[in-house]
Amino acid sequence: MEVVKDCSTIYLRDNNGQDYKVCNDDLLDSYSSGTKIKVSYDNLEQCFGLIEDLACESTHFVQGVIEVTEIH
Repeated sequence: MEVVKDCSTIYLRDNNGQDYKVCNDDLLDSYSSGTKIKVSYDNLEQCFGLIEDLACESTHFVQGVIEVTEIH
């Protein structure tokens, strides 16, 4: 997966070019956008307990929402 950062949050992009919003993106703070990493994750319906950052003017289309469970 490739780390993708924008003005609002962090996403992971799979080999097919599909982006997934990372709910626990604090785990990926130390990675730069474009870095390729291997992760295990769980698919979620939505990120619970998080308030969306409305400062970002761009819309980022995602394939799904995930929670990273392990970075390999």
